[in-house]
Amino acid sequence: MPEFQQSTLHCSSEFHLARMKSTLAPLVYSLALRLSKRSGVFSASLVTLADYFGHDYSTVWRAVQELVTAGFFDLISAESFQHSTYRVIKHEEWAKANPGSCCEKIAFPGEGDKLGVDLYAVCGGRVKFFPNQLKALRSTGLADDAILGHWKAFLEADEMLFVGERAWRAKFYHFLNLLRASSKEAA
Repeated sequence: MPEFQQSTLHCSSEFHLARMKSTLAPLVYSLALRLSKRSGVFSASLVTLADYFGHDYSTVWRAVQELVTAGFFDLISAESFQHSTYRVIKHEEWAKANPGSCCEKIAFPGEGDKLGVDLYAVCGGRVKFFPNQLKALRSTGLADDAILGHWKAFLEADEMLFVGERAWRAKFYHFLNLLRASSKEAA
């Protein structure tokens, strides 16, 4: 189990790879994932990988073994004097085989609402819109895409990208009043 169980980000292979002992394992995995995109199969000599990454053979071998042990590589074949062949396991499949090992994304209120997610993304994650706030924004009668457009313009005009969290909270009401005025003008 990872020591850090919650995050504001969704779990991914990077979450697990960053916790591996081998600093080379994430690079090998990334290369293998890219090279096996169509076939799902990765095969390269450790000598070639060592040369490619500028590391010695044993360092690459340890990285590959850690990927196998962790379950991100599934050994298909290993014969003497031949390249070993691996099936590269994507995070979604890995997570199903390793329940309880992924970090849990912390959800904030309103996160399931597309408008809340879009508004949050536009401001770089500085403001979280709660369900009651989204309801108030929609009560203006403007469509979600119009609210989003006004939010973008508001951020540009008000230069809000560089202020603290308190100022953001206070500005919500200013933005809501601007929306109400815009909806009255449109009517």
